[in-house]
Amino acid sequence: SSKLISGLVGSGVGALVVGAWGYGGAFALAGSIGLGSAVLACFLKAPGRPSAKRIEPNPHPISREIS
Repeated sequence: SSKLISGLVGSGVGALVVGAWGYGGAFALAGSIGLGSAVLACFLKAPGRPSAKRIEPNPHPISREIS
C-alpha cells in the first residue's frame, strides 16, 4: 500500500513541478535532491562498527612471505 500511495503522490508532485517550472526545473530539482542525498550518504556508517578514526592499521600484514 505504501508503494501505491508513493506512486500516486510522486507522480502528482512531478506533474505539478513540470507544470510550474518546466522540464528544466524538474530535472534541476531532481539532480539537486540526488546530489544532496549523495552528500548525506557520506556521513552514514554501519551500526555497531567503529568509526574510521578509531581503526588502527595492522603493523604486520599477512603476506606470502610470512607463511
